[in-house]
Amino acid sequence: MTTQAIHETNTPALPTGTQAAVLHGARDLRIEHKPLTPLGPDDLLVEMRSGGICGSDMHYFAEGRNGTNVLRQPTVLGHEGAGVVIAAGPNSKLAPGTAVVIEPALPCRECATCLSGRYNLCPTGTCFGSPPTDGLFARHVVVPEAAVHPLPDTIPAEIGAAIEPLAVAVWAVERAQVRKGHRVLITGAGPIGLLVARVAASRGAAEIVVTDVNDDWLSGSCRPLARSASSPRSCSASAAQPRALAPAPNSPAAPPCSPNLPRPAPAARSPHSSWSAPLPEPPSALSCGSRPSPSPRTTC
Repeated sequence: MTTQAIHETNTPALPTGTQAAVLHGARDLRIEHKPLTPLGPDDLLVEMRSGGICGSDMHYFAEGRNGTNVLRQPTVLGHEGAGVVIAAGPNSKLAPGTAVVIEPALPCRECATCLSGRYNLCPTGTCFGSPPTDGLFARHVVVPEAAVHPLPDTIPAEIGAAIEPLAVAVWAVERAQVRKGHRVLITGAGPIGLLVARVAASRGAAEIVVTDVNDDWLSGSCRPLARSASSPRSCSASAAQPRALAPAPNSPAAPPCSPNLPRPAPAARSPHSSWSAPLPEPPSALSCGSRPSPSPRTTC
């Protein structure tokens, strides 16, 4: 695997502070200057190039909380991000100029769970952008080298930032044991649902049905997957009761992918909307060249 090296003609002094989007409360987001954590021997200073907005970020912004985790102090959100290393601690193996994607989980790497390889389930671990831990919506961030993965030349930062939610979709499809010829039901046409649909297609699913309460989401979501279908006409969004999928032999039950976010007013809803796309020929699977995680993270 080759990695991107971003060469700059000027090498200004390293920043000691950075601009960041700081959430002070529900719908109270401010651009502020924050001091940077001093660079440790195993740390990297990364200049952020791209970041994704997760459903959890939307909950924190809209409601000041995400499930049981409540925003109690100003916090920088964001846990889906990619950037370029501009400085490295003395123990680092990555050179400045290397393009990287950042893994959001911050485990202790010392407990029995971490030492067994399941660091994503560290009982004392934290996560970038999960209050009170500051996240990646900043010009610069200091991160442990163990939390980054070099990006190949073929993957731009905008796609690199999507690898974290893509990993969620890959894990969902693996848990559901989707195989060639299966018919798959995905409840929710949000970003995770769409990524699950693409991964299921790459695994050879014969038919993918996506449901959502929002017709607009379905009409926009239908088109990308239809390009992989045998006939775009088979991909449609309607208010009709979705066709039930009879369980084929060894067909898995697809995991739910519906984001629990505020929806449009009832007049704009169609509670039984769906679209389906037959996919007889699976497209090539995406390979990102990063280290696999043994099981899904629970901290973000």
